[in-house]
Amino acid sequence: MTMINIKIKNIVILTVLLSVITACSNKTTPVQKQPTKPLARATWIAPELETDQQRNERMAWWRAARFGLFIHWGVYSVPAGVYQDKPAAAEWIMLRSQIPVDDYKAYATDFNPQKYDAEKWVLAAKNAGMKYIIITAKHHDGFALYDSKVTDWDVVDASPYGKDLLKPLAEAARKHGIKLGFYYSQAQDWVHAGGAKHKHVQWDAKQKGSFNQYINDIAAPQVKEILSNYGDIAVLWFDTPVGVRQAHVKQFYQHLALQPDIITNNRLGGGALGDTVTPEQYIPALGIPGHDWETCMTMNNSWGYRSNDQQWKSSSELIHKLGDIASKGGNFLLNVGPTAQGEIPAQSLVLLDDIGQWMKINSEAIYGTEQSVFTFLDWGRVTQKTLANGNTRLYLHVWHWPQSRQLTLPLSNQVVDSFLLANQANQVGLKVTTTADGKILMLPKQAPDKVSSVIVLDIVGKPQLTQNRFNQPLNNGQYILDTSRVMLHNHLGSHMFIVDSEHGVANDDSDSSNESAKSATNASSATNASRAKQTKISQWQIKPGRKAEAWIEWQVEFQQVGQYQLSSLLSSDIENSQAIKAIVEYLGVDESQLKKLYNKRGRVISPKGQALTITTANVSKQPYSVDFGVINISKPGIYRLALLPVERPIESPVEKPVKKQKNNNSADMGLVASGKGWLGPDVYHLSVNPIKAIKSVNEKLTVKRALVSSL
Repeated sequence: MTMINIKIKNIVILTVLLSVITACSNKTTPVQKQPTKPLARATWIAPELETDQQRNERMAWWRAARFGLFIHWGVYSVPAGVYQDKPAAAEWIMLRSQIPVDDYKAYATDFNPQKYDAEKWVLAAKNAGMKYIIITAKHHDGFALYDSKVTDWDVVDASPYGKDLLKPLAEAARKHGIKLGFYYSQAQDWVHAGGAKHKHVQWDAKQKGSFNQYINDIAAPQVKEILSNYGDIAVLWFDTPVGVRQAHVKQFYQHLALQPDIITNNRLGGGALGDTVTPEQYIPALGIPGHDWETCMTMNNSWGYRSNDQQWKSSSELIHKLGDIASKGGNFLLNVGPTAQGEIPAQSLVLLDDIGQWMKINSEAIYGTEQSVFTFLDWGRVTQKTLANGNTRLYLHVWHWPQSRQLTLPLSNQVVDSFLLANQANQVGLKVTTTADGKILMLPKQAPDKVSSVIVLDIVGKPQLTQNRFNQPLNNGQYILDTSRVMLHNHLGSHMFIVDSEHGVANDDSDSSNESAKSATNASSATNASRAKQTKISQWQIKPGRKAEAWIEWQVEFQQVGQYQLSSLLSSDIENSQAIKAIVEYLGVDESQLKKLYNKRGRVISPKGQALTITTANVSKQPYSVDFGVINISKPGIYRLALLPVERPIESPVEKPVKKQKNNNSADMGLVASGKGWLGPDVYHLSVNPIKAIKSVNEKLTVKRALVSSL
């Protein structure tokens, strides 16, 4: 017995010594961002009323997850984007094609997903590295994927399948440790009487009825149903709050007590802020400071299944978007649209598998990461975590491996360690040199991953930049604002994106507000010699009847006051001319003033300030220059420079135009008239030239423009 005690004592001493040695090592480890589930709260607290501590505890798993699966599924998968033998919308097909209620309900007789395998779906998400799933319990067509007791317009009563589709998904998600959430269309309902319609347009007498009664009899009771019958529900994802008022919000809020820890988004309406901001089909260039946010995006151009939509994004593009979103502190909710037979499209599974292969090696660079201070990098993105000792671990997502093998990071901190994440088991430090521009890393000749290679950099303290994120002048005082540091504001009804000027991208007449977005925001610099590609902002357009809320913006630090000439390099092949307004707005003297860009809902506020307007009358696919005029910079600091559509408010039979601002210098955000809508030119860059050097600057621009024109 004594010998046993001695052995145990020796083992304890050895264990303590090993712990001390480990603690002294420079190989620090990140603080784990996957906390154990806190005790469930006794009751639900509205996001507007809870404390910061309560919110942080409730949001912890979501912030650590970073990646989830969106599933749009319903009766609309039967027509699959075809109506009367013509291409049509996907999940918006009933409204876009004005299908009568009875005709649309007939599609349910062919909705028989015998190949539905909930566990296969959950495993596809899990193997892709996703941590949660959100499925459409009911979309705008009012069809419920479960046995609702307040209507017969559901999968059990209206389809030959006759079984609840949500229950097996909930069971499979629990089995495999995936959190489950439900999408619910609380206002728009094109089948039930009284349900709201897009722009309040009805096309069938059976749709008439009281919206209040619809909320009382259908929407609020169904929210209670989906929160009562499927165990823990992590997220309730509302959408399109047409007609929702504060009284309606109270009716929904009373049922959230069924899931005290539930997370809701910002689309309920009626003044409800929710927990998460939900940019759709685009990535905010600077993230959304002060808000939890989640970009939802399609793999092709459709949310629901559409048989004729083969415009798939590549797996490399989706992996880049995942890294981009995580670097800005957001989550990525990536969508699939299953078929009427119950299968996720084959190409969607291929893309999920590709992402999963990357995540198996690099998930550490995604899960639990925080917003990075490195905003614009032409070689990739940076995510980061706080280490246990207070230092920071940076994850450099290198998309474009430099041929010179030298990678520059504008960082001033001392580097403790550096290695390739793919070679973590056999860590070999990379050579790091300090210069005035920051750190230069000497990389291996070959990239570990052809899509996105991750380099780990452990540094002392919090990251300190050697340069700020704002556009700086050249030596002659001129600013060239290109696509490398641009913010594209793609609100509903618009879908700008950045494209190589050598390659056009076919525009798709999408079935939702901006489903055809190819939001490759913040593409690499047009003047970056290492990539040798000219980029431009393309597909700047707004559909008829939409608000003209799509604009292009840069943040610029003006160090010298005075007058500056404002001009832009454009190209266009549209026949009708369009007016563009340039807005110059002062923000402040430091980066903290960027919060002024966002309202309390996390939405970017349209710019106001000095305004200059031009008409793009030149029709040329070759780049041409236009001059806006002279702007006055009265004090040094940070400014917004924005290009916006100019559209007069119009009278509409279905929607009242937005009232013009009293301030004539503010952006005109009226409705776009009928017809083709507003079609803007492609934009290469905006140039800002000090008047005192205008001649010499213009001479240099002539050379640059001649070079661009030769593309």
